[in-house]
Amino acid sequence: MKYILGIWDYNEKQNSQLTPVIPIVLYHGERSWHPNGIAELFPDLPKELSLFIPVFDFIFIDLSTYSESEIKQRIFDQVSLKISLLVMKNIFNPEKLEQQLPSLFNIGAELYREQSGLKFLETVVTYLYQATEIETDKIINAIEPISNEGGKIAMSTAEKLRQEGMAKGRVEERKESLISFVHRAGKQGIPIETIAKIVELDENLIEQILNNENIDIPLHLLGTNR
Repeated sequence: MKYILGIWDYNEKQNSQLTPVIPIVLYHGERSWHPNGIAELFPDLPKELSLFIPVFDFIFIDLSTYSESEIKQRIFDQVSLKISLLVMKNIFNPEKLEQQLPSLFNIGAELYREQSGLKFLETVVTYLYQATEIETDKIINAIEPISNEGGKIAMSTAEKLRQEGMAKGRVEERKESLISFVHRAGKQGIPIETIAKIVELDENLIEQILNNENIDIPLHLLGTNR
């Protein structure tokens, strides 16, 4: 419903006619599931009030009900959509997915000759790196014979994610160190205003740390060069 309203809000801001929206729910989970309608969220609602619930239909697609050959050959025409759905269908079975990577990437061989196709490939590769334990080399080796540029993208994406992971780790380490220092200072009886000046944080944040509350520390204060 938020997506529908978002589209209509955009139409209104553009002074254009409202666009009819067909909601689609795509499911690729491990267990069988079917989404309920909005009306089912109000089980005890009197019939007289049900008229005021915004009920609308939607298309539900459960990937588990489609075979891989159906996805590849019959149901979906767009190459990028075929690849995306096949990856999503097998994302919880990494061993099978790993074996299928060469044939899966091969579906988009023509697509990777264009910049937009390579951009799409980067998105798929990023998803594979983040959602599976498949080794980087195996993903790269599955792409390189099909597209040399695609292989380069797979390598650069892996390095980029590795660097981002290292940076995130350093930030988390800095945050833990800062919180630990604040607690030690507090136990030693150092005034809150003094601690705040030392670590360059607001006094309210210092109080929240000392009270073991969950806080968001500004990223610029968590740099590794401090």
